[in-house]
Amino acid sequence: MALLTFDDGFREFYDVILPILERKGIYAVNFINPAFIDNKDLMFRCKASLIINEIEKNKEINPEIDHIFKSKNDSNLAIKQKVLQLNYHQTEILDRLTEALGININSFLKEQQPYLTFDQLQSLTQKGFGISSHSWDHPLYNELSLSDKLKTTNKTFDYLKNNDFLYESFAFPFTDFGVEKAFFDELFKNKDLFCTFGSAGIKLDSISKNIQRIPMETGEDAALILKKEIAYYQLKGILNKNKILRK
Repeated sequence: MALLTFDDGFREFYDVILPILERKGIYAVNFINPAFIDNKDLMFRCKASLIINEIEKNKEINPEIDHIFKSKNDSNLAIKQKVLQLNYHQTEILDRLTEALGININSFLKEQQPYLTFDQLQSLTQKGFGISSHSWDHPLYNELSLSDKLKTTNKTFDYLKNNDFLYESFAFPFTDFGVEKAFFDELFKNKDLFCTFGSAGIKLDSISKNIQRIPMETGEDAALILKKEIAYYQLKGILNKNKILRK
């Protein structure tokens, strides 16, 4: 038995993936970030992507960019590397960069509509597909304090429960690497929660209810990905390194 999952609540799930799943009779769950539903905001990594795209189109460096980074005469490559290094807590810098480069995030969201709408979420539910939790706005969890981890997770559960979506599961955005045992101890005090999901491939976890998913977006054939994962798991087992231990 296998469970097919998708993350982030992008509109492509509805426009492209859904018809394929319906045609083949395959169930799937989409783990969403409520902050972005109805295209109200854009995830920080997506903002970084728009910024880099704009930098690549222009040979000359905008002086305001150097000012924001407090640098001087950086190359385009150096600036792109700095943009990619910006994290969830530095969204304000990303917003300043978009403004300096003339990128209108609100216009982009209105015109491109990258995320699912609330009506589409309801439609997916009516069609029998699952909508569940991927945090409120897609932070990297090992960069958050314990209280902030719980805040973004529980805020999402409240949204899902209030709107009759699935609130029994949670999939970590990016990765669950480095997430402490104390978080799981607090999280599973919620008796409605059945399990959580990481994305580290086939691995055991000292948190028995935290299940690792196999990333499939590498472009390789699914059967080949599974064979590699099984072989890697068996090899790590010989070395006694196929289990994630939480501290």
